[in-house]
Amino acid sequence: MPPLPAVFDADSLALAETIERGLNDLSTFQIPRLRTCTGPLATQQLWAAEIREDVEKLGAQIEELDVLVDDQRTERARRELRLRVDTFRDTLNELRKDSRAAVLASKRAIDAQQRSQREELLSKPPPINEKVLSTAGNTKATEDALMTATNNVTETLQRTMGLMQKELERSVLSSQLLETSTATLQSTSQHHDSLSILLGSSRELITALQKTDTLDRLLIADLAEGFQNRILVDQVREPAELEFRAKRSRDHGEGNSSRKHGSCECCIFVLRCHRSFSDTYCDRVQFVRPRSHY
Repeated sequence: MPPLPAVFDADSLALAETIERGLNDLSTFQIPRLRTCTGPLATQQLWAAEIREDVEKLGAQIEELDVLVDDQRTERARRELRLRVDTFRDTLNELRKDSRAAVLASKRAIDAQQRSQREELLSKPPPINEKVLSTAGNTKATEDALMTATNNVTETLQRTMGLMQKELERSVLSSQLLETSTATLQSTSQHHDSLSILLGSSRELITALQKTDTLDRLLIADLAEGFQNRILVDQVREPAELEFRAKRSRDHGEGNSSRKHGSCECCIFVLRCHRSFSDTYCDRVQFVRPRSHY
């Protein structure tokens, strides 16, 4: 199989590698060994049971990997992992067929060997010496088969221990990842609370600034209106004062020449200016000439 891409997460990558090693072990070692087994029957049954256990275990691991497909970060990773899971399923189905064929082939070989040995025993009884030699040979063959079975069991136990150790390492790694994720979530929650408090304070500050800005605008408008009214008052008062001064000068001259006839004419100039917050008005009262005293 092609090497696995590095786009998968750690759990999916480790599980896929474990499945690939298990499938490779079945296809290259266990099934060929069972297919060529010629006895004894106990060894053949032991090897067949090992293959069945490994096939069931690989099926469960493939289903677990299928669950992890949706947990991938990118669409490309999900697509490639889905394709890998489908390939594993197809390979496992083929290995199931091969294992059943290997069991049947080994069973036929064992039956054929037993039938051949039975026919030889029935057709030609061996001499006494040959019987002793045959018994010794059978004992040696039995011991060899027992030694082979023992070695196979040892290898199986070693493989099982290796798989258990890998599963333990995966469990430790998953526990560490869970602790790291929990700490990250707690830190994120604290930052979120801090940002919420800061957002509330900022909202209150913006509201206060808006109120202050409104008051400042009203004050500036009021000041501008007062300044404009002041200018209007000055514009009205200046020509009135000039006129008043000119009139008073003329009356003063005439008063000096006709002082014997009584009172001189008097001029009264009244300028009244009133200003309020919302409106301003200015009233000018005309010169009032009192009756002359003769």
